[in-house]
Amino acid sequence: MKLRTGFVSNSSSSSFIVKKDGLTPSQKYIVENYKEAALKSTNAYADEVDDWSMTEYFNHYEFDTSMDNFSLNGFFESMGISIEKFRYD
Repeated sequence: MKLRTGFVSNSSSSSFIVKKDGLTPSQKYIVENYKEAALKSTNAYADEVDDWSMTEYFNHYEFDTSMDNFSLNGFFESMGISIEKFRYD
C-alpha cells in the first residue's frame, strides 16, 4: 500500500484517516462532530463547512468527500489535532 505524505485532491474526491490513538476526549468530539465544532469556532473554517462522509472504526476515523472545498484536515490542526494523526490513502 502506498501512503501519501500530504493532503491530496483532484478536486473531485479526497479521503484520509485520523488515528484515534492519543486523541483527547474533546478532540474525539471535534472529529466526530466537525460541522458543529467548525460552526462554533472562531477560526477561518467556520464559513467553509462542507459535507464529508465519516466512518468510525475501532482505532481510526475514515473521511471521504466528492468535493474538496472545506479543509477538514486544516480545521482539525487548528483545533490542536496533530497532523501526525493523519494517514493519507
